[in-house]
Amino acid sequence: MKNVKMAVDGAIGRITLARPEKKNALDRATADELAEALFAFSEAPVRVIAIDGEGPDFCAGADLAALEQMLDAPRQEHIDDAKALGHVFHTIRRIEKPVVALVKGRAYAGGAGLATACDIVLAHEDARFAIVYTLAIPLGAFLVIILGDPLQITTFSMALNALLAPVIVFPLLILMNDRHYLRDYRNHMVGNVFVSAIVVIAFLIAIVAIPLEVLGG
Repeated sequence: MKNVKMAVDGAIGRITLARPEKKNALDRATADELAEALFAFSEAPVRVIAIDGEGPDFCAGADLAALEQMLDAPRQEHIDDAKALGHVFHTIRRIEKPVVALVKGRAYAGGAGLATACDIVLAHEDARFAIVYTLAIPLGAFLVIILGDPLQITTFSMALNALLAPVIVFPLLILMNDRHYLRDYRNHMVGNVFVSAIVVIAFLIAIVAIPLEVLGG
């Protein structure tokens, strides 16, 4: 394994997210290795499984660079990528042994989700939990109902998230005084703002056009 380390400490099977240079962000390979490690310890003679992160942070959520590389990927690749992390959560819930999250530093977005998916969360006094999503996902879901294309929820949510970031996400991170995550989030989002604006405008036109077409017909 490259992104995850496994070790046994007495009756404890320890799984360590080993991408400190990425704040242990989750990409497809990391999710697959994490699921593999969980399954291995579920069959091993340990009584407890602990998940922690190498370096100062537990997990800063999804790997934004990896997500950006997938923007033009085929539909099935997006589905498989989402299922990989879902498989991790399902594996945790199905394991009969207690799974404990040992959280220090940042546990943001998917990292907070990973921690709360565990049976127990033991947090250091410097631990920070945050769900930095906006209203993009429920609005994207509403659009899916209108357009009937589930893949649109990903595109619309990412686009709207980029547009709402300056007024919702950035102030939140500033209030949390988290300059490092703010810098990473800003660098990722700013590069997509103009493209995102075009996507959102196109979707809004579609929302208006569909009822007009129905009324006209």
